[in-house]
Amino acid sequence: MEKKKLVACDVDGVFAPILKIQGQPGIDSGYFAQFVAGQLAGGRGPKFLADAEVIYSIGVQVQVAQANGRSVDLTEKQRNVLDEYAEFLPSLQKLVPGIDYPAVFARLWKENKPATLKLLESVGSEYPSMNGADGFIKEFLAQVWLISMTPRPIISAFGKRFGVPAERIMATDVSVVDGNILGLSNGVKSIVQGKRKQELLQKLLGDFPGLPIAIGDSSGDWEMLRFSNDQGGLAIAFLPNQGLLRKVLSLENAVVFCEADFTALSRVVREFDGRTASISPSKNICTVEQCVEKFDELSATISKEREKQEQFYGPLGEQLFEKLTGA
Repeated sequence: MEKKKLVACDVDGVFAPILKIQGQPGIDSGYFAQFVAGQLAGGRGPKFLADAEVIYSIGVQVQVAQANGRSVDLTEKQRNVLDEYAEFLPSLQKLVPGIDYPAVFARLWKENKPATLKLLESVGSEYPSMNGADGFIKEFLAQVWLISMTPRPIISAFGKRFGVPAERIMATDVSVVDGNILGLSNGVKSIVQGKRKQELLQKLLGDFPGLPIAIGDSSGDWEMLRFSNDQGGLAIAFLPNQGLLRKVLSLENAVVFCEADFTALSRVVREFDGRTASISPSKNICTVEQCVEKFDELSATISKEREKQEQFYGPLGEQLFEKLTGA
């Protein structure tokens, strides 16, 4: 008898593309809403997005330097950003690996108070979806749970388009007063990221026992993917960034998608029975063994594919940006 499956999916980078908007790369639906709110508030959005990029670059430098036993030399620009976010980034001030992204996220929402519930819902209702994502969600509608760091109003509106019930959406809760977003509902504890994603999946398996299949694209999904693997389930790294790609190499039941192929994703979910050997080979899917053998080549292929996605869906994002800002 086939085991019942529980499919836990990240949204941005899997079902919703990462965009390049107004010259700013790496925009997901949450940052898209933040960017729009910033523009409506007088153009503050780009600054916060630029700060996030600088913070990310610092984190990468710190991890690389410590891995090689070297000290970290920061530029004046990087130090200025650290000073501005010192209250929220004590770990970076001490140059300890790991960035408190939830704190950064909280700061962004706190600063851009003009963001409204209506804006977030509009973004979720109209943000572009990856080609083929709708077919996958509808096929596994009874088994899919959306687990995302992005604010709940965005993910709820996005999921509603495909019929995902509100009770199967787990996302970052925000505080809404008179229709305005005033920050996170419970501070950084509201953030559905990293360890929190693992905890939610663990609770789901307690309430709805089954064979877990976790799908994600970034380091923030790592704990959820690892937990799925540890429970005898499958970890799917979908066009993963390099941080996640390196981490999944340690897992036994994991596959890596180097293209956004939802037909292949549907087949993998159908075929998986607790063993990666049950999954039919495909040129778009790599096993952990193949990733180890051709890591640099695979990493380059995925980076190009992620860039291609940004360019392909960019015009749709620009159109939505113009519509929401009245530009």
